[in-house]
Amino acid sequence: MKAGKLRHRITIQKATEAPNEYGEMVQTWGTFATVSAAYYPLKGMELVAAQTINPRVSGDWVIRYLKGITPKMRILFESRIFLIDGITDTEERHIEMRIRTEEWVAT
Repeated sequence: MKAGKLRHRITIQKATEAPNEYGEMVQTWGTFATVSAAYYPLKGMELVAAQTINPRVSGDWVIRYLKGITPKMRILFESRIFLIDGITDTEERHIEMRIRTEEWVAT
């Protein structure tokens, strides 16, 4: 993998639960790793749901192999959030990973 293709810095975040000021357990996101990545958008589609149009963008992030990433995590890129749909160890060689994502869009 050529380093020049990994031109984006992304943060892989892991969900944790912590008590808020009222003692209720709430989900928070903490940094699992910050890595260089390449992004390859797959498709853009608009879904009509509840009479609103929600753009959804799917794509793959390619990073150097990193042990411990799961689909319960998410990717933060600039101010955008990407939910992880699947993870592939390219050629099962522990050199690079392809992470299939869908961008989360607040409605």
